[in-house]
Amino acid sequence: MTTRLDLRTSLRQRLEDLSASPLWHDAALNEAITAAMRRYGVHVPAERTLSLTIAADAQSVALPSGVEGERIRVIIDPAGAVVPRQRLAPGEAENAGTIQSWRSWGGLLYLQQPALGGSWRIEYHASRSGPADDLTALDLASGDEELVLAMATSHALERRVVSEGKRGTASATIANAAATAEREAAWLLAQRRRTVRSRWLG
Repeated sequence: MTTRLDLRTSLRQRLEDLSASPLWHDAALNEAITAAMRRYGVHVPAERTLSLTIAADAQSVALPSGVEGERIRVIIDPAGAVVPRQRLAPGEAENAGTIQSWRSWGGLLYLQQPALGGSWRIEYHASRSGPADDLTALDLASGDEELVLAMATSHALERRVVSEGKRGTASATIANAAATAEREAAWLLAQRRRTVRSRWLG
């Protein structure tokens, strides 16, 4: 279990900011970690599942908060059948026959045919939640700590570059460190994608 405190401690070590009067305050590092988690969630969304009760014969239902239609991966009806995403244009709906399908719009889930009543399973991608405190486990997939740490390092250094630039005290050393951290974050993300792709291909 990795917490914000764990990540902040590692981040401070990576930044070599361990003096009694640190350059980065805890609040600044917390902000860097939150930004890194937000970026991480865009590239590596969380896999979530929920049960949605739909009344028999209904053809629309509100999606729960946090579920975006374009991020739904799979919908399974109460009988265990996978329901495909609707591919027809709205004007072609009358030619769809009796095949059940779904589409989403404006926070609603629309079904092509009257629903089978009961609990529908929805598998979807969701954003990663930011750390609420120092003790709660971060919303990370196993093994992704280094990736998020690299993203947080990049963010912290880039903010420092901007801050010093505004004061007219820009440091080439910190700018180079920021660029190096960003290259590391991009490389780790690319490596992760390659690993996931190879698993898919078996």
